Amino acid sequence: MTPPEPKSIHFKVGLARAALGFERVWSALLWPAIVGASGTALLLSGVLHEIPYWLRLAGLGLFGMVFVWSLKALAKVIWPTRQEAMRRVEIKTGLGHRPVSGYEDRLADGTDPLRQAIWEEHKFRQLKTLGNLRAGTPQSAWRDLDPRSLRVPAVLALVAAIFLGPGDPGKAFTQPGAPASATNAQTLALDAWLKPPAYTMRPPVLLTSPAMTKRLATEPDIVAPDKSVLSVRMTGAKAPHIMFLNLADSGAGESEVAGLVARTKSDDNQFQAEVTMTRPAVVRITDGDQEIANWRISLIRDAPPAIEVTKTPEGDASGTLSVSWKATDDYGVTSIASDLYLSDQQDGGIGFSSNGIFRFDPPQLAMTLRSSSSKEETGTAKASLAEHPWAGFMMDLTLTAKDAGGNAADSTPV
Repeated sequence: MTPPEPKSIHFKVGLARAALGFERVWSALLWPAIVGASGTALLLSGVLHEIPYWLRLAGLGLFGMVFVWSLKALAKVIWPTRQEAMRRVEIKTGLGHRPVSGYEDRLADGTDPLRQAIWEEHKFRQLKTLGNLRAGTPQSAWRDLDPRSLRVPAVLALVAAIFLGPGDPGKAFTQPGAPASATNAQTLALDAWLKPPAYTMRPPVLLTSPAMTKRLATEPDIVAPDKSVLSVRMTGAKAPHIMFLNLADSGAGESEVAGLVARTKSDDNQFQAEVTMTRPAVVRITDGDQEIANWRISLIRDAPPAIEVTKTPEGDASGTLSVSWKATDDYGVTSIASDLYLSDQQDGGIGFSSNGIFRFDPPQLAMTLRSSSSKEETGTAKASLAEHPWAGFMMDLTLTAKDAGGNAADSTPV
């Protein structure tokens, strides 16, 4: 009678048999996986909906046949035998002379009780000497079965289609052969925002936000700084157009604002427009005959700066001229300058006895700003006239202030 097989050997043989079976099934799944990933990527990418309907159906049918053909290897999978599992244990453990698989060997002549007893004792002692048997982890053979690595681009295409594909993935599977009008109709999307000039320090205004839509229901006018840039981006429109109408017009007498022309670009079903708002207008966005949106945009004009001499210019014993000044602007003064010139009225009367004095450049007042964009600046400018050829002559002074918008203003001459 054959002695019972130790439980540890029975367990390891079972693991080895499962590992062998998994390897065979896994190998048979290579081509179904490649074909399935490629077909799924094609469905999710939206490419099928860009081709004619009949060609789409033909392509789906072809992929179906290829997928069924790829399953033939899976149908031929044979579950490993117990002897194959035993041999795997021997190979993974590094055993020679088949101590595991040879356990079930039989004597050619088993009629002699003494020889049979000696044989059974030999096998039993061999099994008792076996130590750490290993069934081995399942190994993938895909690299050998796919030497061109076709599985890699198939997986990459699938991942890209999942995250970047258009439309609803569910519809791509449930309606893969539906006409383009049913599955590829793109939802029209509109984004628009106003970006004030940087020097105003104001944030952009998103015209299509829910908060703005709610506000416009009660306050239809949008007020923005002059020279704000309006940007529009629209997708899914067939015949997009942007126009600028006069705020004062209404009804059938609407007229377009002269001087407002948007820079537009259309590609890949996306329409973009950008314009610098230098005039108030009603901005209307249309798609063919359908109005998509309109906004009434009023502008806050950038007021020019103001500058004045706050005290009568004074001179001291050293010949230094001091001028106190004040400059203001709605968004900030960026620079100030002085202009000293000889007065027509001199102590001896009007005019000069010779024109030699005009050969010399006028003296310069040192004028600086504490901040590059302060809304209000005050200071005292000084110039040394002791050694200047104009010393002792009557002079007039004008101060000039500039802002970031390019506006300039002069003070009253003193």
